[in-house]
Amino acid sequence: MRRRDELAAYRRAGVHMFYLPGEATVAVLVELVSVNLAEICTATSSRRAKLWYLTPEGLTELTPPV
Repeated sequence: MRRRDELAAYRRAGVHMFYLPGEATVAVLVELVSVNLAEICTATSSRRAKLWYLTPEGLTELTPPV
């Protein structure tokens, strides 16, 4: 989200983005994707692309900078 040009390109392309914790181990990343997979599939079926952060409790929608 810090690279505004890249973010703008993703938004124009209508790409859903899912953020993962940068310092997480592979095991934690696999767990986060596993726990959230059904919700990820549901979110990506939406026509409007959004930004999401994966947490153990589920997806959290992020508000992109303007």
